Amino acid sequence: MRKGARAFKMILPALLALSILSLLSTSVLAGGGMMQGQSAPGNGIQAGAGGMGGPGNGMWKDQSGYMNGGGHQNAQQMQETMQFMMGNGMKMGFFGRLNYSDGVAEGRFIAFHLNESTGVITDYQMKRNSVLVNVFDSLSVDGFIPTNISTYGSVMSIRNASVIIIIHDNPTAMFHVVANGTVQVTMDLASGLNVSSIPSPYDSAEVLDHALLVHGKGVHALIGTDHTSLNISGTPLDYVVKAQLADDHLMFRSKPLLVRHHWMHEDALERALERHRLGAEMSLMVYQGNALYETMEYDRALSLQVIKAERNRIQLQVSSDEHQGKVILVNLDRDTLNVIKGTPTVRLDGSSIRQTSNPLEVLEANGSTAGDAVYCIVSSGDVAQVMVYVPSFSTHEISIESALPLDQVAGLAGIMAVGGALAVIAVAALVLVRRKG
Repeated sequence: MRKGARAFKMILPALLALSILSLLSTSVLAGGGMMQGQSAPGNGIQAGAGGMGGPGNGMWKDQSGYMNGGGHQNAQQMQETMQFMMGNGMKMGFFGRLNYSDGVAEGRFIAFHLNESTGVITDYQMKRNSVLVNVFDSLSVDGFIPTNISTYGSVMSIRNASVIIIIHDNPTAMFHVVANGTVQVTMDLASGLNVSSIPSPYDSAEVLDHALLVHGKGVHALIGTDHTSLNISGTPLDYVVKAQLADDHLMFRSKPLLVRHHWMHEDALERALERHRLGAEMSLMVYQGNALYETMEYDRALSLQVIKAERNRIQLQVSSDEHQGKVILVNLDRDTLNVIKGTPTVRLDGSSIRQTSNPLEVLEANGSTAGDAVYCIVSSGDVAQVMVYVPSFSTHEISIESALPLDQVAGLAGIMAVGGALAVIAVAALVLVRRKG
């Protein structure tokens, strides 16, 4: 009997440890982590299009990208998964799929023609309810001769050593012209569109010289630069906008054709963009350990990258040569971030930051200390928008997570694991009791 008791005392801690390990391993799987033997996408293969060397951040990363989780997919499997995720992305209103051949580009949200010899874009159109709306008759960069034209997912880049044009097939119909050096950009707006100056937020008697509103025919968009003045010519409803870029960028961004939130919310985002407060935007989806994303960087000195992406756990890196605080906007679908059953949190450089329910508090935030960081999550249907104010810059890590409730984390499998371990202990105790008898 004494030998049996001693043996029982020796195996009891081991049995308890096994039960705890069973519960913990079950919790990880229930929480949406990677399957056993599968690495996070950030440790896998990453591909994408966009980007160029230049001043400021050194690389323009406005792009579409795909992260092959753990590198476990071959080329055909990657293509099939990407196509499936792009289909879901179109349903969510995140991004489309841009097809290009012989000077003709057509996507879910935009269409245009390209002269491959001169880089001139003509008949730039946005789709509204399957109806094409002309936005630009032409978009040209003086002296621009493309040396590379590539399309990846929802993004197309047209470039040479000093200029890159980046076009997004997404609900904003956005395009960028980025210049290393001095070039003139000419935008001939389609007939029927108006151009309006934007009052300065600091002095109502003045207007912003780096931003203009384009409106009409159901279009409401912003043309903006970092520091270059925009010049308007032509006649009403037949305008031409020109900009002499010198190590600067020019962008066109429409209010989303598929509005995911209230117009007042979109108006606030537009105002933040006008005042250079909105630094970058990303739409990201995770499916079976793989991630598909599209990045739009609204500040030339700022870079936004995906470090790791798995369900309910997103890690981003944001950096800038300028120290002024910026707002980062991240669009996620409900399968990537569970905001209904989970408890979303945001961390900056590993530290928790303050949450608010008011998006304007984030968009209007100021201050330069870590305590000034604040975030807000706006949920609408299947889409969640995470807005984070980063108070000052060098390089920072933004972590977005959603912790599931304890009953979901443990789950039935966890209860069964613990129950099984306790049953083993009970059987062992019973055997000892019978031996005693």
